[in-house]
Amino acid sequence: MQLAISVQSVEDLGLLHLPWSAPQLTAVEQETAQSIRTAVKRVVGKSVPERLYFGSEFCHYRLVDAEDLLRAYEASREAGYAFTFVTPYLPQSGLQRLASCLAALAERLKRDGVATVEVVVNDWGVLNHLKQHYPCYKPVLGRLLNKMIRDPRVTQHYNRSGAPVQANTALKQASFTQNAFRTFLREAGVQMIELDNTLQGIEWDLAEEDDLALAVHLGFGCVATGRTCLVGSLHVEEQDKFRGHIVCKQQCRRYTAEMVNRHPRISDLPQRVFQKGNSVFYQQTLEQIEAGVHFARANQACRLVYSPRIPV
Repeated sequence: MQLAISVQSVEDLGLLHLPWSAPQLTAVEQETAQSIRTAVKRVVGKSVPERLYFGSEFCHYRLVDAEDLLRAYEASREAGYAFTFVTPYLPQSGLQRLASCLAALAERLKRDGVATVEVVVNDWGVLNHLKQHYPCYKPVLGRLLNKMIRDPRVTQHYNRSGAPVQANTALKQASFTQNAFRTFLREAGVQMIELDNTLQGIEWDLAEEDDLALAVHLGFGCVATGRTCLVGSLHVEEQDKFRGHIVCKQQCRRYTAEMVNRHPRISDLPQRVFQKGNSVFYQQTLEQIEAGVHFARANQACRLVYSPRIPV
């Protein structure tokens, strides 16, 4: 089972050489990194990354430009890593920007004699664009297009021994557990599906002949994401907040907000929850991460994905 390290910007490419103890990581990120390292080493027997995931899954304002993409590609080759380009969900203008990145990387691959590179897609339009124009790219279905219940305020209750069996089973499904969905993905040229390590777990019947590979994200589970950015809207007048179109100043690179539950009907969460930019994540404990690695191994997943940073 391959371990991939996910980096969202060129400023953090140094993490290729210090994947577990880089000084720029926050205390929360350091704690999570050590939990992942411990869990992976216990279950898999090694904790050495072999692949670089580069780019943002969550925000079109964080879509890298062609120059940074090529820098990351070269850095991965120099460090001996395989390379995967990660893309977010995009508006039409974002698709146009992405096209220049894809063209530049395709030209570099041709020059280097590299037949194919993975591209993680979290937008159906991006998947369609790859299928129509770029046979050199191998599409990977991102975790945002693999729908599942993620909110730790409720998912912590779905695995209780006293819960109704049928309800528990229904709430432990995801898009990829449906045969029709997997058939659609095969027809679209997808060969790998990504998913979050959910608190409630996932139940599905693994078919031995199923040729769709699995990749499991560890560490910071995605709760929700959207076009509205909390930190990016702090300076905006109240009537203009939450409209989805802002002048992005990349505040998410500097600020992360911890979300604390104060609702009396919801008990204290066992996980810490953070909002970074336009997305919300929960920090997984060592026990939860280890359960995710066991799930990956039991379901023949070929990859574990780890982001040293809380991603955005």
